[in-house]
Amino acid sequence: MLYRIFLFSMIPLMIGCGASTDKSDVSGTNQLSSIEAPPTTAARIVPTTVVESKPTNAAKTPPTTVAETKPTTAAKAAPTTVAEAKPTIAAKAAPTTTPKSEPTKTASDTESVNEEKPWITIIPTALPKLSPLPPASDVSRNEQKKLLSKLVTEWFVGMNNTELRRLNLTPDVRDNRRGGILVHIEINGDEYPSTTQKKQELDKLMRDTYELLYSTGYEVTEVAITAAMEGLVRPIIGGVVKARLQAFRSRLRIKEAEKIDWANKESLDFNEIWENVILTGAWKRELAEEAESSK
Repeated sequence: MLYRIFLFSMIPLMIGCGASTDKSDVSGTNQLSSIEAPPTTAARIVPTTVVESKPTNAAKTPPTTVAETKPTTAAKAAPTTVAEAKPTIAAKAAPTTTPKSEPTKTASDTESVNEEKPWITIIPTALPKLSPLPPASDVSRNEQKKLLSKLVTEWFVGMNNTELRRLNLTPDVRDNRRGGILVHIEINGDEYPSTTQKKQELDKLMRDTYELLYSTGYEVTEVAITAAMEGLVRPIIGGVVKARLQAFRSRLRIKEAEKIDWANKESLDFNEIWENVILTGAWKRELAEEAESSK
């Protein structure tokens, strides 16, 4: 554009100089050539270099590098490792071991044990003869403990219906940390075909024992009675053997004993009065099954 403007401005000069020679024309054209060179060079080289080089490099390089590296690395590395490690271990550890320990084969095995013995009718024995006790005011606490141990030994004299000593261990009579005297007794219970009958006979025997001890007037504040019965145990994996185990334990403290109407004990459910400290899982299941089948 500048070149055209320059040419138009030179036309009057050229017309005015009509008498000039060819040399002047040549020099004029040379001058025009020298004038033409700088504009074309400046117009074509400088602008194109500035427009094409810097903007394109700045637009393409930094954004692509930042967008592709950080987001993809952070999204894939951490979440997948944490999500897969902990939940699978916690879910598989506990549930598989617990259900297989007790329930397998217990009911059928118990029935086979019951069928092995020719059960006989048990005639209730008369109450044992007990030595008279002096009043609590006439004996010290240490003497009371000795007399209570002797009383329990006389009360559980004899054998159970499988020819085992009724009193399994020497009575544990000692000072109670809560005050007074604690008595712990372990006996061999009678065996019957049904778990319901076993439990009923133990309930009566334990009930009468609690009445005997709390009616002495001695400083008895807590009594616990444990019944050892025949049961099935698994000493090794896959093996089942018969053994005597602690099937049932009850406990009665003085606070509850003082509220009992012993004269009407036959009408009371002592499982709602004393504490059932131990009752094996097999007994719980068998008692529930027998109660359901009797309906």
